[in-house]
Amino acid sequence: MNPRAGTVPSLAQILSLLLYAEVRHDGKRRALRDWMEEDRRQAHERRNGVPSAIFPRFAAAILERSMSGGRYERRAEAFEQHLGDPQAVDASRVQAVLREARYSYVANGTQTVLALAKRVSRPDFSWPEYFARAEANWETGFEDDDLRRIPGVGPKTRDFALSEFSDYFCAPDLHVCRMMARTGLVLHGYGDPNFSTVDYGFVRRVIQKLAKETGFPGDRDALSPAHIDRMFWYYGQDRSRCDAKPDCDDCPADDICLTCRHRDQWQASADARRPGHVKGEQCPHTTS
Repeated sequence: MNPRAGTVPSLAQILSLLLYAEVRHDGKRRALRDWMEEDRRQAHERRNGVPSAIFPRFAAAILERSMSGGRYERRAEAFEQHLGDPQAVDASRVQAVLREARYSYVANGTQTVLALAKRVSRPDFSWPEYFARAEANWETGFEDDDLRRIPGVGPKTRDFALSEFSDYFCAPDLHVCRMMARTGLVLHGYGDPNFSTVDYGFVRRVIQKLAKETGFPGDRDALSPAHIDRMFWYYGQDRSRCDAKPDCDDCPADDICLTCRHRDQWQASADARRPGHVKGEQCPHTTS
């Protein structure tokens, strides 16, 4: 069957074409599949590794406001070195670590970390139980999470922290939104759609729906929400692939991607929105 005959490509079709495409990230170039598997392996190791390493990584993650990658890793390393024991955390130490990591919101970040440390230090708190409860409630977004009551912890920052330890959660950002719209998995127009009217919960539910369509969580070959999110993130952040201006001529999914099939409409739409659209617009999901 000619893939162009269909209206909307399936996730399986897109995956089969993109999985082995080489993607550049952090100065390295690897197959998309390898980037995804490395993230999955690291999350598994964090979940089943030294218990004292969970709090600093989780704390560093819930402070992430821009999903900037490099700064987050620097902050996570600083937290792991200096804030390993939540019961020994105090304001001065947190402030010093945040300044060392060049975090922009030291006062608010300090209060968030102290509140998190207080909650996870309670005798009735257990990280394994917390993760198990989160995964049991993944479809509803784990809305009754006590950690969500901490000032400064929004749904996306909490989901990002959970995604560091669980395949059930992800924190989709602009790259992910844009690729789902461009390919046709979210029918929101061609090219760079304006996501100002689309809330974070909607994008999360779309990814959950796609994951369930692959057989998640029961099928061992299924794609988890984290897998889907990372696939689109890695491909969408590469400027030689599908960043702000997609390189459709060099994309293995050019036959089925809606934007590529209708590239003339995409270009006309993009030209009509210049200047200011590409550089000035920000997906609402990039903050908490």
